[in-house]
Amino acid sequence: MSPRDRLLPPRVTSAELAGFMTGHEDPRVRWAAHACHLAWLRRASSLTAGDSPVPLELAHNAMDADDDPAVRAVCVDIALAAAVAAADAEDPDATTSVVSSEGVADADAIDAGDAAFRRLAGAMQDASPLVRVRAARALGRLAGRVSEAELAATLDRQVMTDLRLRRRPNDLQAQQRQRDRRAGAPIGDVELKDVTLLSLGSSGAFVNGFEDESSAVRAAAVRSAGRLAERCPAFADQCADVLVDMLADDIHAVRLAAVRALARLADFQLAGPQLHVCLAALKEDNAELRRGLRDLLAGCGLADTDCLRTLLAGLLDNLARYPADRHCVWRCSAAVGRRHSGLLQLAIADLLCLHPYLQGAEPMKEDPAYTAVLLAVLNATARLPQLRALLPPYAKRHYAYMRAALPSLTPALPALASAPPITAAVSVNNEEFFAATLAKVRAELQSAASGRRRLRPLLADLARLARLTPALAGRAAFAHDWCRLAAALASPTSSSTCPDAVAITYRLQLLYSGQHAETVDCLVRLRRQIAASSSSGVTLPTPPLLPDPLPAGLGRFSAALLEPTTLSGVEENRRFPAGLPLPVPVRARLRHCPRPDRVRVWLRLPDRRRVVWAPADAHWTEIDASDGVYELSTQLQVTCPQWTDAAQLQVCLAIELDDWSAEVTPCVPVNVQPQPPRRS
Repeated sequence: MSPRDRLLPPRVTSAELAGFMTGHEDPRVRWAAHACHLAWLRRASSLTAGDSPVPLELAHNAMDADDDPAVRAVCVDIALAAAVAAADAEDPDATTSVVSSEGVADADAIDAGDAAFRRLAGAMQDASPLVRVRAARALGRLAGRVSEAELAATLDRQVMTDLRLRRRPNDLQAQQRQRDRRAGAPIGDVELKDVTLLSLGSSGAFVNGFEDESSAVRAAAVRSAGRLAERCPAFADQCADVLVDMLADDIHAVRLAAVRALARLADFQLAGPQLHVCLAALKEDNAELRRGLRDLLAGCGLADTDCLRTLLAGLLDNLARYPADRHCVWRCSAAVGRRHSGLLQLAIADLLCLHPYLQGAEPMKEDPAYTAVLLAVLNATARLPQLRALLPPYAKRHYAYMRAALPSLTPALPALASAPPITAAVSVNNEEFFAATLAKVRAELQSAASGRRRLRPLLADLARLARLTPALAGRAAFAHDWCRLAAALASPTSSSTCPDAVAITYRLQLLYSGQHAETVDCLVRLRRQIAASSSSGVTLPTPPLLPDPLPAGLGRFSAALLEPTTLSGVEENRRFPAGLPLPVPVRARLRHCPRPDRVRVWLRLPDRRRVVWAPADAHWTEIDASDGVYELSTQLQVTCPQWTDAAQLQVCLAIELDDWSAEVTPCVPVNVQPQPPRRS
């Protein structure tokens, strides 16, 4: 036991013990003592400034004087937790802001938030990157609790700080010792706490964070600036330019953080230099960054017509670089046309290559670049009907094609339609036909087993509805597979139909999202009964009835491989670099996916072997949680230790369990060629 431990009183409370141990000589003990204070504070204990200021004072002192980075980092968390607890105590009904619905802020709460914000901003000048990252993250947690003047001070570049002294104390101490040794002065230990520093508070905090040498600090500062700008429109206008400049950072994580921070801003306008920065970042070889930038460009404003032309030209260049992103580029182009119909009216002749008095050649409507431009023009025409007079003569035919090929991106323009729309009537007829078919299916399932032979025409009707009617595709496909299960269980040759029935139960359970829990339990119980019946040789169980009613949000799992793809027919051979593993990028988009962790990537080798790859959790990106839309971005490492000739691999996605698996995408060929051996 150390001499300090022997000074501990015989009877102390846990709070007194933790406060006493914050002065221990071992940094691990000090960290544990401060961690206890943090845990109590997060559990709504009475450790606020009004009840017991000792833990907060100890944390503030340790942030300035402790020599261990981990201790200073946990003290930053204590200061943040105390600030949040104090703001919640001022207004228990407010969850994230101290500003009322009328825009009037509580002055005391704002003052407390400003004081905590200044304290945390001061930690942005700490010598340790760990503390600076923790402080940068903490600043974003105070969104809505800080005044506009305090936020504006974080972008002030006029104040020069002693940043080099704080971040490199060891180097400066060594230089001072060298100078003292030359002057013959006595050499003594120089402590960091003995250096007098200027307390700048929040002045230039984000400027220092954006220019920090650590990429983790820059990324954390960008995220916090985005959260603060989301709650303060005045600060959003000031930091929009700085966040756009962060798109040119050297580190991918910082650029991605800047894209997400800009997406938080409600509305801002891009000028020429800012637009060029965004388009330069759009050339990145990262699908997630490109998708975020396109969403950002689709929602921001443009300064003039030149910016509109530059943006559409950049989108067409991006489409030529990454043909697999054509759907995302088309969606961005349609949004740009919808948002900037007035600017597009002045540039429509240049975009469609129209001559004032000569008729040019009709472009190919299947051209992806022309599709992007036409989508922008048609969406602008829906907002500004005067544009119809400027459209070329072939626009009417191309509109019909676009309406049939891309109905979700092409707006309804009755003036360009060749026939009156019949979508509503067809939709009503399909709903009525689907309801009548389900009634017949339920009647057949309730009849005797000998009468279920009439399910075959009903199966054809359901398959046709699932293929031709997108609004009914999920429910019609589910009813189709359920009828197949009933027909397999009612077959007289039970021994041959058992594997088919088990496979159909897996399909119903794993390939459809939005089911009721009772339906899933019924399928699991039925599969166990089928397995027990096949092993004992008894009769198969009775087919269950179709759930009534079917859930409205029932969706069938679908997947599309975005990369690798062969848009032009034959792909060039991928060569192994000097015998090293060849990376094969795999990108896919999944819709109505209930469990992404069950999705696997299959790689079929030329010798008919199959390699199964389970993507990591970090390779998945959730696009839309309501519809179960996910995007996969990963790489397969292919080796060729014994290959001498060119071969063709096949890549596909599948859902795989211990005793069942099924492909969910067609196989895409990938041509590979080993490096030819050197001749001696």
